[in-house]
Amino acid sequence: MENKFFLIHAGLFLFFGSSGLVMAGPGDVASPPDGRIKPTDALAAFQMSLGQLPKDMDADVAPLGNPNGKIESDDALTILRHYLKKVSITKSSKSTSNIKVDNNSAPEAFTEDASPFTLTSMVITGTTSPTVTATLVLNTTGAGTLSTGSSGAVTSTFNGTVWRASGALADVNTLLSGVTFTPEKNFDQNFIIATSVSDGIAPPVNEIKNVTVTAINDLPTISSITNQTTAANTATNAIAFTVGDVETAAASLTVTGSSSNKTLVPDANIVFGGSGGSRTLTVTPASGQSGSATITIEVNDGKATATTSFAVTVSAPVATTTSSVQPTTSVTTTTTVKPTTTVIPTTTITATTTVSTTAKSCTIGFCDNGNGTITDSKTGLIGLKNADCFGPQNWDEALSKVAALKSGDCGLTDGSTAGQWRLLTKDELQIYIDWKNSGVFVDAQSIFYWSSTAIDPFNAYDIGIYTGTIYESSKSYKDSVWPVRGGQ
Repeated sequence: MENKFFLIHAGLFLFFGSSGLVMAGPGDVASPPDGRIKPTDALAAFQMSLGQLPKDMDADVAPLGNPNGKIESDDALTILRHYLKKVSITKSSKSTSNIKVDNNSAPEAFTEDASPFTLTSMVITGTTSPTVTATLVLNTTGAGTLSTGSSGAVTSTFNGTVWRASGALADVNTLLSGVTFTPEKNFDQNFIIATSVSDGIAPPVNEIKNVTVTAINDLPTISSITNQTTAANTATNAIAFTVGDVETAAASLTVTGSSSNKTLVPDANIVFGGSGGSRTLTVTPASGQSGSATITIEVNDGKATATTSFAVTVSAPVATTTSSVQPTTSVTTTTTVKPTTTVIPTTTITATTTVSTTAKSCTIGFCDNGNGTITDSKTGLIGLKNADCFGPQNWDEALSKVAALKSGDCGLTDGSTAGQWRLLTKDELQIYIDWKNSGVFVDAQSIFYWSSTAIDPFNAYDIGIYTGTIYESSKSYKDSVWPVRGGQ
C-alpha cells in the first residue's frame, strides 16, 4: 500500500506504447515537453515509484532519502520533481512549434442588409510545420455565408456553418486574407465566428470573433391594386389587398387612405376591412358625382410608410337628351283683283324646311356630340370618341392615318374632312390623362400614346398613360393613336 501511495501521490504513470515507455503526470509536476523519457530514465522513475533512489540521483536530491536508499513518503514528491527536471534536460530532442495567429479575435461589424465585406485578415506565423488547417465556424445559422476560393493546391470549403482550408501555410494565409462575409437579408442579430488554427504540432490556437449587427427598420409592404370603375351613386365591391412587415406583426400595421378628388370621393368614403395581412377596402363616390380620382393607400409600421395608388372612375348619371327641331312652315298667299282684270285663282304655297337633329349629352367637363366626337369644355379640343380606332402604330404610320381621317371613318358623322385631325403636341400630352380618366371615351388605353412632336429623324415624344410620364421613344415603336381637332 505504501508503494501504491507514492505512485498515485506523485501522479506518475508509466505505460508501454509504440514509441517505448511513456510517462505522464499532472500539471503540478514538471514533465518533459512531450511526456516521453528514455528507457534509462523510465527505469529510474520506476525505481522511485517503488520507494528506491536511482543510482544516478543528483547529490542535492540523494540526501532527501534514507541512508539505506529508501524514500520516505514526505520526500517522494520533491524527489520526483527534481528528477523530472533532469529528465526534461536529458530527453531526446523533438521538433517544437511556436504557432501564432494574428487578428483571429478581431471584431467585425456591419449594418443589416449590408453588401458583402471582407473579414479582417487572419495571419498564421511561427509554425515549423509546412502545412496548417484553418477553421471558421458561424455559431448562428441564417446569419450569412463565407466565401470560398483556391490558392495553389488549397481550396477552401463552406457547408453553411463551417469554413475550412487545409494545406501549405502560404496558400492558407492567402485564402484567409480574402474571406468575405455575405449577410443574409433582414438578419439583424449579433453572433460570433469561432476561429481555430492547427499545425499538427502545437495545440490548436482557438479564438472568437464577435460580430456586431446594426439593425435597420425595413419598410412595410403593400400589394398593388388595379384601377376600378363604378357607376354614379354606387360603391365599389370590396377590393382585396395584402400588407406585411419584417419586424412588425401584420395585425399591428396601420392602413389609411386618401383621395385626390375629394368632391368625387371624400377620404371618409374609403372604408377598410379585413385583418392581419389580408385587408379590403371599399370606395363610395359622393352622391350625384362622376369623374375620376386617384386613391392612395398607406401602410405604416410606426416608423416608416409604404404606399400604393389606383384610379377610380365613376361613370356619369344617365343624361336627359333634348332635340330642337324647327316646325314645318306653311305659307298661304291670297291675291284679290279687280273685276275687269283677269282673275288669277287663289294659290296656296307650302314651304317645308328640313332640319337635321343631333342628340348632345354633357357631363362635367365633357360633351358627347353624338357624332363620334367628344368636346373637352376645359380646352376646347374635340377628340375622337374611339380612342383606339387605329390600334398600335409606329410614329410615321400614326401621322399618316390621322391626316387622312374624315367623317365616315372610325364612327365619325361630324362632317370633318381629311387634314382637319392631328395628334396632341408634347406640351399638350397630359390632356390624354384627363381624357382617359373621364370615362366618356371608348377604348381608352392605359399604355402609350404618340405625340405629334418629333425629337430627331429617329425619335419622338410619347406618354405613358399609366404613369403620366413623357418619354423619348424610337419612332419604330408601336404606340396607340388618339386624334384631336381644334386648338393650336
